[in-house]
Amino acid sequence: MNRIQCVAGAATLTAINSRAQPARVLPAPPLQANAMPPPPPPSKTLWEQALDALDPTRTIQPFEHNQTKLKREWTPSYDPPNGAAVWQKIYRKVEDGLDLRQFNEAEIIMCRALKGLPNCYQLVTQTSTSSELHIPGSDGPANWFATTHMGPTVHDWCQWPVYIGQRRYRHVFQTPINFVRLAFAGLRVLAEIHDLQIVHADLNPGNQCLAARIIVPGAPPTEDRLEVSIDWKALKLIDFGYSIQRKRTPTTLLPLSDGSPRLNALFERVDQAGRAAFTALETRLKGEHRTPVWPTYADACYQRNFWDRHGDRALDELCGLDWREDYWRFGKLLSEIAEHLPREVVEDSPSSVRWAINGLPKELQDWGKEDQVERAAPDCPGRDYRRKLEQALRDLDTGAPDQPVRLLRRDLDPNYRPPPPVGTGKENRQAPGVPRTVGQPARLKRLTRPLFAVGTLAVSASLLVALAHRNESPPAPPPPTASELYAAWRAQTDTVERSAWWQRNEGAPDAQQSAWIAETQRLAELPEVAAEPLFYLGALACSGRAGDRLPRDSAECGRRYAAALTHPQMRATLRDEMAAAIVKIYKQRVSDRIAVGAADKDFAVALLPALRELAGAYPPLAEGAIVTLACVAEPRQPAAALDLLNTLLAGHTQSASASRLRAAGWAAVLAASGDPCHPLTASALEASKDAMKK
Repeated sequence: MNRIQCVAGAATLTAINSRAQPARVLPAPPLQANAMPPPPPPSKTLWEQALDALDPTRTIQPFEHNQTKLKREWTPSYDPPNGAAVWQKIYRKVEDGLDLRQFNEAEIIMCRALKGLPNCYQLVTQTSTSSELHIPGSDGPANWFATTHMGPTVHDWCQWPVYIGQRRYRHVFQTPINFVRLAFAGLRVLAEIHDLQIVHADLNPGNQCLAARIIVPGAPPTEDRLEVSIDWKALKLIDFGYSIQRKRTPTTLLPLSDGSPRLNALFERVDQAGRAAFTALETRLKGEHRTPVWPTYADACYQRNFWDRHGDRALDELCGLDWREDYWRFGKLLSEIAEHLPREVVEDSPSSVRWAINGLPKELQDWGKEDQVERAAPDCPGRDYRRKLEQALRDLDTGAPDQPVRLLRRDLDPNYRPPPPVGTGKENRQAPGVPRTVGQPARLKRLTRPLFAVGTLAVSASLLVALAHRNESPPAPPPPTASELYAAWRAQTDTVERSAWWQRNEGAPDAQQSAWIAETQRLAELPEVAAEPLFYLGALACSGRAGDRLPRDSAECGRRYAAALTHPQMRATLRDEMAAAIVKIYKQRVSDRIAVGAADKDFAVALLPALRELAGAYPPLAEGAIVTLACVAEPRQPAAALDLLNTLLAGHTQSASASRLRAAGWAAVLAASGDPCHPLTASALEASKDAMKK
């Protein structure tokens, strides 16, 4: 959730997280045991992880993750003459852990079945020779194998705040069009593997990749940004180690967790059969006074020999898994991402887009419910889903080319300090230990010798001037610029927003918070940087948390918000966030109330000039202006409200605001100079809202 939503929540006494920072990035669902590539070692910052994921030529040194060992390096000999990044991987057995070495062979077999699929990783090589990942003499018999690198994972993209155009998003999927693109690409690649009777079964965010190309190539860690172009044509799938090919019975139980109710029920039956077989084997061996090969069932359940000899074909039941498991897991991912899309943006989207965001994730998850356990698989609805998503993409298509996605180092590296701006004098300081002149050509030395005497006289004159003014105080440093003041204030604001005083309106402001309030008031008077401080002053006036320094005043709150929205220096991205926050406050104080109190009327009337000025660009603001003119202002102004309504219906006919007012018949009521907020009219409006929700 962004910073402006935090301010809005504070104004309504609701605690909401502030602007995403590197330590507060949108949490992605946890990776499963075999996610590849998994998160690099925690010593790396998100910026370094982004460089690793986006630049395939970088080497990632061997590291361990959940009983797998991995390494990535650039391999010129693969796909000559281009070369490619290749992951080396091996499942291992560790002390006091599971023995997963059987899955080396299992994943190799699945990679062979996927050969030639462009949207799945490909097997490069397999070997049992010694390497950095595997020492046969000490690590036991096992095959390590290598597969192609397919780009950053969805888990990665969900961790990285990005800029698209001039607007900042918590992650790249926070726009409706990118969400729909992800859904369409995912269903398309699932159709490819399901046609081969393969069920991924472990479709977590770390096993889905979205490739991207760096537009500014070769960005080293010293640079402060990356600009990339994302390939939305298809999602790439990796890590098929725990997958199932329906025509081939698995060789062991699969170490999957957090599956659908249908998968859990299926696994429970197989697990019970395995435990019964192990108990019978253990009893028989004890009667024969023989030592069991596997001390516990946990040691036996992932061993092929156990199931081949004693499993009584219990694993055949796992072949009952089908496309429904993958749809359930993909729907779960889409549902978690959809929760963070701005509700106002979703409501104002076409119906096909609203279905993709609100309806599709639920429909996909329904395929994994318990009522599907005993049901035979119906025909896969993937083609119908993709057809609806294609319509949503057409409805969202503006004809403009895609804007590149930018990642800034300051968002991903908490220790990064940007270089001083050019012109401050700090960027040209001499580095310690570096001589100021490295040497001069001989000819230049000969030319400078005749000037020695003149130089000596000049130095002497300078020395005399310095001695004459030795008792004068040094010149005062230049005052800080507005941008420097804003940067310092922004850092203070991040600290203030995390306090209980701000989030829950608890207690009086302390000394640091009082200083921040004073600085906010000061910056609100500087035209270059006033827009954002004005918005915070509006939040303070709405809540009254500043005490006597800025008492609660609804009219002042509305005026500050209006001044912030219409400020000439307001960035478009910040105005969008402010507009969404103010619409939320307006609904709570005015639109959603049957009787509007005096303070809320003052708020609405003070905000009205900004609502009218921005009505053409933001349908929810237009709706607020119409409601204020028709119902709140004294005297009422039905003619002005009707003009705004006609503009809204003509310019944003598909928006949720236009649909609500159209369904309630506001145009006819205002044309007759009637009162659309009369209880009878209000009841009709509420009925239309209920119909829209359904």
